[in-house]
Amino acid sequence: LTLRKGGNNKLIRIMHCGSLYGFSEPLTFRSVPELIEHYQEQSLAHYNPRLDVRLLFAISRFYSRDVGDVEGLRQKLIVTTAEYEANNKRYHELYTDFTMSAQKMQLFRMKLSGMNEIFEMFNDQIKINENFQVQQTGNDRRKLQENCKILYIRVDRVKKSQAEFSTQLEDAAQRNRRLDREMNTVKPEIMRLQRLKTQYTMWLEQKGCIVSSKELSEDIADYLGQSQATPVTEDDAGAHAIFEQLYMTRDDIEQLMKKEQPSPAAKFTKTLSREDRLSISMASPPPLISSGSRMSMSMPSSPGFSSGSVKPHEDKNTWFVGPISRADSANRLQGKRAGTFLVRSKANANPGDPHVYTVDIQFRTLKHIRVFRGNSGFGFSEPYHFPTLKDLIVHYSEESLVKHNPDLPTTLLYPINAFPT
Repeated sequence: LTLRKGGNNKLIRIMHCGSLYGFSEPLTFRSVPELIEHYQEQSLAHYNPRLDVRLLFAISRFYSRDVGDVEGLRQKLIVTTAEYEANNKRYHELYTDFTMSAQKMQLFRMKLSGMNEIFEMFNDQIKINENFQVQQTGNDRRKLQENCKILYIRVDRVKKSQAEFSTQLEDAAQRNRRLDREMNTVKPEIMRLQRLKTQYTMWLEQKGCIVSSKELSEDIADYLGQSQATPVTEDDAGAHAIFEQLYMTRDDIEQLMKKEQPSPAAKFTKTLSREDRLSISMASPPPLISSGSRMSMSMPSSPGFSSGSVKPHEDKNTWFVGPISRADSANRLQGKRAGTFLVRSKANANPGDPHVYTVDIQFRTLKHIRVFRGNSGFGFSEPYHFPTLKDLIVHYSEESLVKHNPDLPTTLLYPINAFPT
């Protein structure tokens, strides 16, 4: 495994013994894809403390270096950097407001604590006063009663102040939570733009164009001065084009097994949806050539509906089971035929958590696929362009899951509640 970290390439040996794989003993992974998927979620620091990083961005060995002309890449770098700086500025503003709001909350807590002590002190004074009234007569008793009335007035004032500070504390807490949510929304966008900046810079360097920080700052100033420009969408940025999964044909595999280089016409093969074609054309990736020899697995149609009728996938109740555990999901899918699936939600999910749902499917063994939620919709990986969870499920009832997991050459065939047997 070759890993880019700290400006250098790190080489990690993958060990193989019997049917298991891993970086070190004991070997626990049944396949290399399973190992990679694990370290996409978990840091490599578990294996090597000096490699505190995850396997985030896969690069195909067949990826073309022809990513567009220098001027086009330079313009994308300028736009991306301008967006990055704007989002970074916004994040720091939110963080400053968040810090000030937290300080106000601490001040209100201190005031409430002081008011509580004053309230207890006045109550003690009232009790002492009432005890003395019983023992006194005449003018002395009358003076104690007047003093007690003053104490009651002060207690009422303290109660009003307590209620006021409690309201201010709750308002500050709500503001703090809102700022925290906004920061959690901006932070992933900053990270995405930072990755794009790095990628565009690398592509420009490969073409012999080095852009200095001063030049980039001047170009950004010119860009912002000319116009505010049309906001750059995820498709226009083309972030996902960098990491598009490119499938080999059967001929490629046979040639690779013979240690031969695949033919140029067969290097890039993929069936593209309309959204993929639009995104890829805007991001200027290498051309993709259709091939009739692409491997595919013909899956049987689900009983009870035909291609012309309404699928049970259209009904969310046929596959959504709510917040159940992984163990409960495994029990429900145990013994089910290949292609049976369900969708469960994550218990106690935070508002800003991108991972909210998981698709569990029975295929040879039980497989789990995380569903992520982004600003533009749902998906198994970027770009998240399905408006609803149901749209994603219906799409993959016809489209193979192999693009997300090489061990899943199947579609979402049988919703668990639609075909219980």
